[in-house]
Amino acid sequence: MTHWFYASPDGQRGPVDETELRRLVAAGDIGPETLVWHAGMADWEPLRDAAPDFAPPLPPVPGAPRDGADDGPPPAVGPTFAEIKRHARHGPEGNFGTFLGASLLLWLAGLAANALTAGLAGIVLTPAIQYGTANLSLRAADHRRLEIGDAFLGFQQFGRAFAVCCVVAVYLALWALLPLAVLAAGSALLRGSESGAGALSLLAFAACLPGAVAMLAYSMAPFVAIDRPDLGPRAAVAESARLMAGRKLRLVLFGLSFLGWYLLVAATFGLAGLWVWPYVQISTGAFYRSIAGTHR
Repeated sequence: MTHWFYASPDGQRGPVDETELRRLVAAGDIGPETLVWHAGMADWEPLRDAAPDFAPPLPPVPGAPRDGADDGPPPAVGPTFAEIKRHARHGPEGNFGTFLGASLLLWLAGLAANALTAGLAGIVLTPAIQYGTANLSLRAADHRRLEIGDAFLGFQQFGRAFAVCCVVAVYLALWALLPLAVLAAGSALLRGSESGAGALSLLAFAACLPGAVAMLAYSMAPFVAIDRPDLGPRAAVAESARLMAGRKLRLVLFGLSFLGWYLLVAATFGLAGLWVWPYVQISTGAFYRSIAGTHR
C-alpha cells in the first residue's frame, strides 16, 4: 500500500495510508492544491495532479451543466452575471501576482518579437499568446494553482494553438464573403443615387453583422481546445459554436457589464487595469465554464 506525505501550515505530515488520506480529504484538511509526495515520485505535486481520484471535485460555477449531459445544445438559461463574477473573483486568491506576472511576460514577449520583426511576428505569435492567456484564465476560474509556465502553453502546443486560430480565421472569412458581395452589388446599384450614401451606410452595417455573430460563436474556441484535448482544431471550433448557440447576446451583455470597470481604468490612466484586466479575463474563463461544465 502506498504511504503519503502531505504539506500543512505546520510543516510536513505523514506518512498516512490511502484510507487516512481519503478521510483527510473528506474532512477538508487536505485540498486539491495541497502538496503531496510518496516514494517513487520525483517531487512534491498538488493532490489534484498526483492523485486525481483522491482530490475533491473543483467548485463548479453556479448553474453550470453537469458532465454527462445530453449531446444537444445546452439550455440558454445560466447563472447570473453576478454569480459568474463572484466565482471568478475567488479564482486569483493566492494566484493574482502569478497571473499578472505571467500575463505581462506574454505581452512583453509579443512586444519584443514585433519590434524585432517589424510587426510580422504578431501574425505568428498572437495565437500562442491568446492560447496562453486563455489557459491562465481557465485555470484561475477553476481555482487551480497557477505557475508562470501556464502562460506559455500556446508555445508548448504551438501547432494546436495556431491551427485553432487559422480555422477561426477561415470560417470568419467565409462568413464575410456573401455580405461583401451584397455590399459590392449594392454599391453599383446605388451609385449616383441621392439617397445612396445613407443606404450604403445601412448596407455596410448589415454586411458586418454575419461576421460579428460568427466571431461571438467562435469566441470560446481557445477554451474548448484547452479543456478538450481530445478534439481536433475544427471540432473545437465547432464545439464553441454549439456552446454559444443562444448565448451570443448574453456574451455581449456580459462584456458590457464591465463598462464601469473600464471607465475606472480610463479615470486612473490605466493603473486600475492591473486588476481589471485579470478580473475580466478570469470572468471570461468562468463564463466558459458556466456553459461547458467540464473540469479537465
